[in-house]
Amino acid sequence: MIGPRRGVSEAPLIKVVAAVAVVLLAVTLFMYSAYNATSASYKGLQARYSSLNSSYGSAISSYITLEGKYSSLSTAASSLNATALLSAAYAHWNGVAIENVSSIMSEYSPGASLHWIGGPLNGNYIGTANITAAWAKFTGMHEYILWYASAPPTASVDGPSAVVKAPLQYLVLPFPSSMSAAPAVDMLLNVNETLGYGYNATTSSWRITNETWQITKMSLTLNRSAPGYGALYYNKSLAG
Repeated sequence: MIGPRRGVSEAPLIKVVAAVAVVLLAVTLFMYSAYNATSASYKGLQARYSSLNSSYGSAISSYITLEGKYSSLSTAASSLNATALLSAAYAHWNGVAIENVSSIMSEYSPGASLHWIGGPLNGNYIGTANITAAWAKFTGMHEYILWYASAPPTASVDGPSAVVKAPLQYLVLPFPSSMSAAPAVDMLLNVNETLGYGYNATTSSWRITNETWQITKMSLTLNRSAPGYGALYYNKSLAG
């Protein structure tokens, strides 16, 4: 005989389902919270990126402006350096003309070199002692010396180094000697001059590091004298 069946209790199953639901809800809330946090971080990073990008653009603009100012200042400095260089070169040539060896030598740096091409002083003179002796001999050979540039001298600057070039002519009157008896004949010395300079930071000035004098001597009887003054003008003036 079959008796009545007992009902199966649903309480444990409901508890399991409820527990699972709670877990799923917790996971969902956690993920939602994490998403919100990540989204907020992303928006924050995006804002920072936008700010940095704007700052970068401003920095680039400032750099371009500063680069333009630097270029202008560099051009101005080069111009000032070129002016200072030409002043130093003129002082050097004037020192030769007035035959002042001390003035001439004040333009050189220690260890400088003088390359003399042509004429009785042809040779290489290294060091201030040898250069002093060369200029003393040159000035001692002439009663007077005049000079001019047959074309404007040029100056180029490259950092602490620079070069001045000039086509010069020196009008010289040698002292009478056994080889050149009186009356002495005035001569024109065509000089292709190249002056190499180095900047001396201690004295804030340019000093000659190397010099090349390339000389071609000619008599004033040749009509190759200063612009506007022919050889006859010189000969007449000197004869009078």
